[in-house]
Amino acid sequence: METKYYTPETEEFCVGFEYQERGNIDTEWIDMKCYANDFDIEDIDTCLENGNIRVKLLDREDIESCLFKYTGHSIDEWFEMEGNFQIGSWTSYKIQLHYGLKDRRIYINAIDCGDEHPLFEGTIKNLTELRKVLKQIGI
Repeated sequence: METKYYTPETEEFCVGFEYQERGNIDTEWIDMKCYANDFDIEDIDTCLENGNIRVKLLDREDIESCLFKYTGHSIDEWFEMEGNFQIGSWTSYKIQLHYGLKDRRIYINAIDCGDEHPLFEGTIKNLTELRKVLKQIGI
């Protein structure tokens, strides 16, 4: 299966943002990451205009790198993570994530005694965004 990429918007660049860059059309893509006070937005704009920056679209490998275990697929791919997750005033021991391959929508639910408690629903395009959302919801 071929990995798919997209051209990001300037606004997506932030500390921790992962992307690929090349010097010109004839060179290979190099993995890059933005570090604090180490990236020049004007340089990034120029590279974007020249088509020399791309970002890998979120895929199964990325989700598994965040410690989720693949559990199967139907229309979406399904993943789970077990642990102790503080969800407000209670603890959940399982987090379920399903990812729509066509629309890139992610649903993240805390599972408690068979009940699903929604934690996040939205579109996530890349690994950097997924990590940010997981941090925000406390996973």
